[in-house]
Formats: sequence, C-alpha cells, structure tokens
Amino acid sequence: MPANRVMTFLFLLALAVVTSNDGLAVDPPPARPVAMRRVQEGERAGDRQREGTKLTEVVGRFELAGDRITFYPNGGRESYRVLENLALERVSQVLSESRARQDWTISGVLTEFRGNNYLLLNKAVVKSAAEAR
Repeated sequence: MPANRVMTFLFLLALAVVTSNDGLAVDPPPARPVAMRRVQEGERAGDRQREGTKLTEVVGRFELAGDRITFYPNGGRESYRVLENLALERVSQVLSESRARQDWTISGVLTEFRGNNYLLLNKAVVKSAAEAR
C-alpha cells in the first residue's frame, strides 16, 4: 500500500474508534439520589436541611431585606432566602402593597449552596385578616 493510503486508513480507523459508542468514551457517573423527605416536627431548629427537602403547608412570614426576601417559619430559628421565581414575584407584590406583618402558608423545596439553605417556592397563600382572628 502506498503511504498516503496507509495514513488515510489509520486516520479513518482512529476516527471510527473515537466516534463509536464502544470506543474510549466514558459514561458519566450515575446521578446521586436526591433526598425527598419532609421536614419533621421536633427536628432541631437551625439544622441545615438536605437538598430536595420538601416543605409542605409551613406557616411563617416573609421579610424584605434590600432586594432579597427571606422566609421565617413560625416557631423556628431557621430562615431561608427565597429563590426568584413567579411565586416569589407574587409574594413580593403583596408585600409591597402592605407593610403589616402577614402570616403565610407555603410549600416548596429546599436547596443547598455553600452551607446555606434556599427555598424554591411552589405555593404561597397569605392569611386574610379574617382568618388571623
């Protein structure tokens, strides 16, 4: 075989090995399962929660600090910065209309970043004045 044909053959062979699924490509490691537990009553306040922890029907209040909103569950020392999404935008509108302290019932999912928890809201319902009495 002439040299240029040998080089072409080797190039095509190498290309076939690299682009084939059975070649040297490495499959990504399997994803870690996400914890899907609910926050239980009686857990120590202030403990960081695991990624994916669901909050369901938790009563508390929102507070505005600069351009960030934080959620404070009733009866606990912990607080969660709330991640921006449409649910938070609606909460923000209600907060801007009234500076009175309001109780909310929320549901969402907690995330972790650099040792802190953040809340991604799924649902937020403000208690009306009639309900608070």
